[in-house]
Amino acid sequence: VVNAANAAMLGCFRANHSCIDNAIHTFSGVQLRLACDRIMKGRRAKTGRAMITPAFNLPSRYVIHTVGPVVSGSLTEEECGLLEDCYRSCLELADSYGLESIAFCCISTGVFRFPGQKAAEIAVRTVRSHQSKTGSRIKVIFNVFKEEVYTEDSSAEDVVASTVTEEITTTATQESDDEFDLSDISAEPKEMSREDIIAAAEAAAFAEDKK
Repeated sequence: VVNAANAAMLGCFRANHSCIDNAIHTFSGVQLRLACDRIMKGRRAKTGRAMITPAFNLPSRYVIHTVGPVVSGSLTEEECGLLEDCYRSCLELADSYGLESIAFCCISTGVFRFPGQKAAEIAVRTVRSHQSKTGSRIKVIFNVFKEEVYTEDSSAEDVVASTVTEEITTTATQESDDEFDLSDISAEPKEMSREDIIAAAEAAAFAEDKK
């Protein structure tokens, strides 16, 4: 399952907030926030990158966390590119772990204010491009607030879409100078223990700091 995270990667900081970040951390359990804190060590993640952790008490095997762009005015090409990076980073990470399916929420379309229709077009286009270029056969699920967000785009007809009744949002945070690239935070594509997954992410984050 993909989590639309904030740059701290530690879950939502607003009590009882109805965002996907809060829901995932709540039902995964405090172990998820502890694992993320161990990896991040107070740093902030770059927009468009992804990180994988165990899912702990969730029914999925993993949580893939990604930070979407925050739109503060008119939508820019850079923001569109960053959202595309989010989807691509998650897909690449899922494939590296040999996962059979991945469930996306509507990244950045809540309080990050990315326009829903454009976000849907980018999501579907990026998934199709990834599958075409890599031959990936991963099953992609879009779990969205409004079904029409995806079905209005005729190119989405082969993409599995489901709906939820609660609006999916994320908690906006300001970028800081102490951000780092999550692109290397992954483990080998094989069965690993929870401790091994977290340790691998820790090692990758440490290596990134040394660059």
